[in-house]
Amino acid sequence: MTANGEYTGWCFDSISEGKWSLRNGNKIVIRPDPKKKAEEIITILRFEPQSDRTFLYVRYDDGSREKWMK
Repeated sequence: MTANGEYTGWCFDSISEGKWSLRNGNKIVIRPDPKKKAEEIITILRFEPQSDRTFLYVRYDDGSREKWMK
């Protein structure tokens, strides 16, 4: 399965934009500057649906983990 698109991220007073793609069904590849080859790979570990939201557990290249909420 593959997919791709553009993203916009907000964090306090900064905004970042770039391109993303889905690789191997569980890896999100982020390219902050589409003109450069630099990329960050975020591995999706699991989804946890709740009644009013969904949690996404991810791991970064450096081994750190986060829990995202939608």
